Amino acid sequence: MKKLALIVVYFGKLPEWFHLFQLSLKYNSDIDLFLFTDNDIESCDNLIVHKTTFAEMKEYIQSKFDFPIRLDNPYKLCDYKPAYGYIFGEHIKDYEFWGHCDIDMILGDVLKKLTDDILNSHDKFYKHGHLGVYRNTEENNLRFTSDKGLNYKNVFTSRSIKVFDEYEMQKKFELMGVKTYVSDDFADITAWHENFRRAVPDEGGVESNFNYERQVFFWENGKVFRAGINTANEIIYDEFIYIHFQKRKLPVNFEDLTPSAYYITKKGFYKKEEGQTVTPELIELYNGLDKKAEKKTRRARKVFVFKRRLKKYLLRK
Repeated sequence: MKKLALIVVYFGKLPEWFHLFQLSLKYNSDIDLFLFTDNDIESCDNLIVHKTTFAEMKEYIQSKFDFPIRLDNPYKLCDYKPAYGYIFGEHIKDYEFWGHCDIDMILGDVLKKLTDDILNSHDKFYKHGHLGVYRNTEENNLRFTSDKGLNYKNVFTSRSIKVFDEYEMQKKFELMGVKTYVSDDFADITAWHENFRRAVPDEGGVESNFNYERQVFFWENGKVFRAGINTANEIIYDEFIYIHFQKRKLPVNFEDLTPSAYYITKKGFYKKEEGQTVTPELIELYNGLDKKAEKKTRRARKVFVFKRRLKKYLLRK
């Protein structure tokens, strides 16, 4: 029996880098990923594909609830992620844990930090929508229905996105007194800097090496690394369980890549020689800051925040 079943529900054209995501999944032999999608893609290795349409998926999810749900577009599925253990229960019954994840990411050794001691003493792991893991029991899979915190019926009947898969679900588990594991052992790349920098958590208080002024990320033989230059001008290597690059369109030239190593950069994916030592020159080449582009990115952030607030206001009317 494999330890973890990950569930992804995705409609629309798959991103260019999906094959890299699939390759990184292959290295995680203790994980099976169930992909529900309208794309023509075959199951292989530990990727289990279920071909369906968005309309069929909406009907299927509706059959799990005795009240009319709102699921007007695929993006709204984010709010249903904490209920996937219940919704797709028949698919994951043989797994000890289940989870949901995004595909705008490259996986490292996902379970490396989740030791047996941590797994045995917690029922929920991580608090973000790009990866959340739950103990696969009937009680735990129904905790999204608890009257503690945000009411799930209000979420599932609303047109707007309630971020139910992230902080709201974490808050719900905390109010129930259920022990959760929270850590920042992943690289969540913010969309609001021109170069690759980890997104600082809302609560702040991160260590000085959370980001280096000069750093670059890469994948090698199933693991995600960062090479950064510290204040002593030394190259420091860190390992992450995955790298998530939301809201970025990253081109990939598969003819130029080797299957064992590549840089993950603001400009796309670039060949890395296996075992190659990262130098300051390589960091500058693949993740140097373009000040002009940085100003443009910050202006785009202001526009995005304004549009999001306006949309939330209009949806409440």
